[in-house]
Amino acid sequence: MSQEAKATNNGNRSSETSSEHHTAPVVMTAFSHDCPSVTFTTEKEAADYILQTQVGGYVLASPKGDVLYISPAKTLKNMVKDMCKYISSARAPK
Repeated sequence: MSQEAKATNNGNRSSETSSEHHTAPVVMTAFSHDCPSVTFTTEKEAADYILQTQVGGYVLASPKGDVLYISPAKTLKNMVKDMCKYISSARAPK
């Protein structure tokens, strides 16, 4: 069973889709704890990112479906750290 929630990064929205090994509330709690700049929304159309979690991998995509980042992390904590770092660097002023 898949659950879905969306995240925002200081007004820049993203979304998270989880599979059977991590429910959306577990992933949202991990982001809230380890990456507080990411917040969640229930509006998929308003999301800047979609996070797909599945056994063996984590993919961050644009709402259009473009793959932006694939995390090699094996744990939820490391995935959150990887994704937070990527989102922060992608949003940093150039």
